[in-house]
Amino acid sequence: MKMRLKQYLILMFLFSFAYGFSQPQNMYVVTFTDKNNSSHAVSKPETFLSPKAIEKRIRLNIPITEEDLPINENYIDFLKAFSAIKIITQSKWMNYVVVTCNNQLLLETLKYIAFIDKITQLHEIDYNNLDIQFTDRNYSFFNQLETFHDTTGLTYYGKAAKQIAVHNGHYLHQLGYKGDNMLIVMLDNGYNSLDTLEFFSDFFQSNRFLGTHDAANEENYNIYRDGTHGT
Repeated sequence: MKMRLKQYLILMFLFSFAYGFSQPQNMYVVTFTDKNNSSHAVSKPETFLSPKAIEKRIRLNIPITEEDLPINENYIDFLKAFSAIKIITQSKWMNYVVVTCNNQLLLETLKYIAFIDKITQLHEIDYNNLDIQFTDRNYSFFNQLETFHDTTGLTYYGKAAKQIAVHNGHYLHQLGYKGDNMLIVMLDNGYNSLDTLEFFSDFFQSNRFLGTHDAANEENYNIYRDGTHGT
């Protein structure tokens, strides 16, 4: 049976003692059931969306729905009250938060809270032992890319020609879509040396770089010194 609001304080009190019986740190997705009693409303998007976001929705005829509402602040504050839980990141569209927690007993009990839909553990992928099977179709596609830039004029992109071709980026460029006046967000494991490479100097000098955010919330992480895939 789902626990009532009055029992939440009792839970927090009990688990302040249970913290000593902890397990190694693991990462979990805590999914909520709803966005009830939100301090925001779909009818007033200016309270949770930027003017640029609202303008884009109007221009592209994209409706603003409950999925756009921020996660209920009370739900997040409830989890923050437990010292064993650290919130790493969140998704308003998926209505969940990613947390680390080293108290298995606490996690099992939280599953009975009325506004918590489910708790799912995340597992680190061992890329060295992944069993990936390429079909003939896969090989045929990659073989086509070997000569793709020679037959479509993609020599302009140099070594990036294959990457452009995979996503049909060259086609968008041909249609005139080149990112002018667009706000672009890039997600990757890091951008090592981005701030010192001469190739990107104009990127910073022209003030086109608006900032960074560590979505993984790792301590002492520097996007310019850790992770090379983004660069």
